[in-house]
Amino acid sequence: MGCKTVSHALAWKNAMPCVSDIQWWLTVATVSIDFVLIFSYSAIAAVSFKNRDIFHPFFSTLFSLFFLSYATSDVFEATALFMELLPNKDVTTYDVIFGISEFFYFYASPCAVCLLLERSVASRYPKDYETARPWKILWTSQLICLLVSSCVIYAGRWRIIMTDDVQKLILLALQIVIAMMLLFLLIYNRKRTRDSVGIGTKLGTRYQLSENIRVLKLLIPVIFLDVSITTADIISQIMHTTTLLNGVINCSTSSTAILVVVFKIISFLSQLLIPVTVIFFHPSFKRVVEFFTFNRVSPSVKRREQVIKNVLGMKINEGQSTDHYFSSLQKTWG
Repeated sequence: MGCKTVSHALAWKNAMPCVSDIQWWLTVATVSIDFVLIFSYSAIAAVSFKNRDIFHPFFSTLFSLFFLSYATSDVFEATALFMELLPNKDVTTYDVIFGISEFFYFYASPCAVCLLLERSVASRYPKDYETARPWKILWTSQLICLLVSSCVIYAGRWRIIMTDDVQKLILLALQIVIAMMLLFLLIYNRKRTRDSVGIGTKLGTRYQLSENIRVLKLLIPVIFLDVSITTADIISQIMHTTTLLNGVINCSTSSTAILVVVFKIISFLSQLLIPVTVIFFHPSFKRVVEFFTFNRVSPSVKRREQVIKNVLGMKINEGQSTDHYFSSLQKTWG
């Protein structure tokens, strides 16, 4: 999905004619944010792929490609932004660099659809999916993603199918559909997990249902933040159009001009929150966070009895001895 619906350079350059005097600072600030995102997204992609056995390798691979596409897009976008600071930029080179940024950006959208389809199959066939490895299907889907990205850019450049505004609205609608479907899958897997207790469900099926819930808890915040980014950018664009139509000269006295800045800030903050949510929910990052957090806790707190929770968030060993705890597990899953 989209961590930006329009180029930062174009958004800030065209947003308000009354801020031309601080354009340089805005561009520098945006480049700085891009560098933070490049580092964060690259780290997420690398760690997720390196530890791809934590989840099903198909999900880990798609998740890594999803964030790698954003990191690559931001690299070329930051380069284009830097060219904005130059007194005499080469327009042709700028267009090529910005076009590459758009290509990787639009690639992420069908890649997110692949993530949804991957978890849908895992939810529908938990018994067989754990050992399934149809790599040809995965790589074929990536070729389709590249083709879709190329078609979207071609259609946008030649105005064959849609304008930029229509593209953004379609993107927002797609994001909302994916977010709702992921929520449905989370509810579905939680229900199946509850229903599988005490009926002799096979270990592989229980494991896959548990993985589905953990994966969906990781994906859903990312997609919803994407929705907030796209929404903020669309509203910002509407305010920008209103500002231009009203011929605003003094930004400090224009409510619409101020709203442009407010919603762009919301968009930037949402982008920065995406890596934070991944760090919080992805096991690879979560273990590191818990390690440093645990080492900072006072010894008296460390000695407290640890409470074990299942994937549904239910406490399963509170107030129990070790023998009683394992006998309860045997009774539940026997």
